[in-house]
Formats: sequence, C-alpha cells, structure tokens
Amino acid sequence: KIMHASLATSPGIVRRFNREVQASCALRHPNIVSVQGFGQTDDGTPCFFMELLVGKDLAALIQEHVTAKKQMPWQQVAYISMKVFEGLAAAHALDIIHRDMKPENIFVQISATGYDPKIMDFGVAKCLFDEEGQAMTSLTLDNRIFGTPPYMSPEQAGDPRLADARSDLYSVGFIMFEMLTGMLPFGDPKQDTLVGLLMKHAKDERPDVRPYITDPSCPPGFLDLVTRLMRRKPEDRPQTALEVAKELSGFLGLQRLTPLDLGSQPVSSAASTNASVAPTTFDGYAPSRAKASRRGMLVSAV
Repeated sequence: KIMHASLATSPGIVRRFNREVQASCALRHPNIVSVQGFGQTDDGTPCFFMELLVGKDLAALIQEHVTAKKQMPWQQVAYISMKVFEGLAAAHALDIIHRDMKPENIFVQISATGYDPKIMDFGVAKCLFDEEGQAMTSLTLDNRIFGTPPYMSPEQAGDPRLADARSDLYSVGFIMFEMLTGMLPFGDPKQDTLVGLLMKHAKDERPDVRPYITDPSCPPGFLDLVTRLMRRKPEDRPQTALEVAKELSGFLGLQRLTPLDLGSQPVSSAASTNASVAPTTFDGYAPSRAKASRRGMLVSAV
C-alpha cells in the first residue's frame, strides 16, 4: 500500500498512514491482515507491504448473494462474524479500536478450508494507550467525522473520541444484518443525507431481522444477538468482542457439521426484492475460486 504522491505533503494524512502502519504491525492474529514490512519508495513516499490474499471483500460476497436473490446461510454469517469478532478481540486487547468496520474492510480469503475473513484498514483506528500506558492523542479533529455512516455507532457519530470497543461491535452487528438480509437496516445510504443517516442511528428503531429469515434451523438466540449488537446505547450491547465470539461459537456448535453443500435459502417475502446469495461455505468447505481477487504486496493508492 503506497500513499498517493499528492497526499504525501499533508502532515495529517501522513500521520494517519503511519498510524495504520503502527496499528497493523502491533496486531498478529489469523483474522487480521498482517503487515510484512514498511518504508519509503525511492522518492520518499511512505508505503507498507501486506500479506498476499486471494479472495474478495465481504461487500462483494454480499453483492453476489443480492444478485442471485438468495439468502446467505445463517451458519456462514455466524462463522464469518465469529472470526471477525476474534480478530477484534485481539485488537481490543491492545486497546486498538478499529472505528471503521464495514464489509469493504473485511477481506474474505479463499483457502483450502473455506472462507477465512481478515480485518483490514486500521487507518482510522483509535489507539487508546501507548506502550507505557499513557493516553495517546487522537488524530480526530473537532467537527470531523471518521468512519462510514451506514455502520457508525451513535456515540462515534456524536464524538469520535468516545468510541470504544462497543462501537466496533455495533458496526459488525449492522454488517451481520446486511449479510442475513442483503440490505442495510436503515435503507439506502445513497438516498439519505449524512445528517439524516446519523440521526437514524441516534433515534430510529432498529428493524427486526427475524421476518427476513427463511431457514427454520436458524437459532432464535442468534438473531437476538444481532438485535442486541445493534442497540443504540453501548451499555445495552454485548460488552466485548470475545464474549460475542464465544456466543457465536456456541450456536455453530449446536449444528452437526458435515461435508455437504449448505446451499442458499430463498428470500422471504419480508425481504427486499434485491436481497440474495451465492454458493456458500464456511470452515471445512472449499468455495469456488471463480472471480477471486488478489490483495496484498501490490501497490494501491490511498
């Protein structure tokens, strides 16, 4: 990943880039993309090198389901989410809050064992403490928003400095809703103003995910977890990523997993006519490598 030359003269952007490098280098977890090295190009432009990944980002996987008009099986949603929460737990243990969890920042690597999600882009991460336990200065400026509004917690929208681990949990809850239904809880962000979208996070009732689910094997407790993650107040949500990962593991443990095609569920009448899904697999099931993309060790502009 190399910084665009036109941005390298901005001290704030360079600091953000360096923050991403520092945060990524500090994290070593199977579900977080690893940084292999960093430095500068011949002309002094900052850059760093990530592991090579084969697959696609979660946004593309969701869109495949939307195009096929099939629902992503809840087991796949639970497995991908469980691994994402495990990665977040590792980051949170180092007092690193991602603050921009969205499908585009979750890369679903295709491996011999199936889908292997990895969290990317810690460029807006909030590092709460340095190695000596001293509070670090946030790069977030007054009246400036970092993050992606369709997935942003109310507290982060109000004051990004207040975002803690529970803000990341909130964002992943919205991602889980989108994986299950093929749409965002608050509709099309392209039709909402920024203020209007943030107000929905702050005031609107969250839609119930249950009417959209057609698979009778889906545990009610799993859908209840999605609802709890999306709650407005941080204190009403699950409190840690590790807690959520363990809960998801329990739901998957209730299933007898055998090497068969999980298939896809037809979209219920309650769902958007655009909601859908593609061939699906999770741990132990190898998906098709068709249309796989390759990320890492390649130059890209920021």
